[in-house]
Amino acid sequence: MRHSDRPSLTLIFGSIILLAACSTAATSPAAVPTVLPSPSKAPIMGDRSLVAGTYRVGSALPLEVNLTVGDGWNGLQDWALLNSNGRTAVSFYRVVSLFADPCAWKRNDFDPPVGPSVDDLVNAMGTFTARTPTAPQAITLAGWSGKVVEWSVPLDAAFDDCDDGMYSSWRFSNWPADEFGMRFHQAPGQVDRIYALDVDGTRLIIDENWTPRTTADERAELHDVVESLTISR
Repeated sequence: MRHSDRPSLTLIFGSIILLAACSTAATSPAAVPTVLPSPSKAPIMGDRSLVAGTYRVGSALPLEVNLTVGDGWNGLQDWALLNSNGRTAVSFYRVVSLFADPCAWKRNDFDPPVGPSVDDLVNAMGTFTARTPTAPQAITLAGWSGKVVEWSVPLDAAFDDCDDGMYSSWRFSNWPADEFGMRFHQAPGQVDRIYALDVDGTRLIIDENWTPRTTADERAELHDVVESLTISR
């Protein structure tokens, strides 16, 4: 068999491809990885009037709690949302203890102390017959399971006769600063729909509340805010 002295076409084209690849590698700039911007977080509610949009509940950190509002809402610090009509609100709590008597609440915590679970709290609330609590109902809100209970301030509650003129339900502490405050009510007949959620082992309380003068449209708008919640660890 004769052997040709000419290089094969395969060898020629292969050499051309190899030289072209080397030339491109030598003259092209190094590939720069694309860095995508991280998604921005919603602003914290703060103590201010809010424009329509989505906001974070700062007091719930390290939980990530966001809500969406329309016009006419005001933030109260970073743990409550109040409607400018003065009749509806949503607030977020880390409940530390219930008061045994909402009127004579000073140095009068619930005994035995309320435990840390959802059932611990809602079962203790069920003992306050004067506030006509509903039976706890299992719910799922923002993807998390829990219980919901409604109770109300008695229509004949005399706030002026209470300690410091306040009718109060519980003592709470915000996660970041561990500062204690009280949930005190605004009027006789005020209704609280309380969602107690188990967020991966953390109990989060969401208090949707309204006064007797609240209209059906105002209540619907209030509930839309609760339905807008997103909650994550």
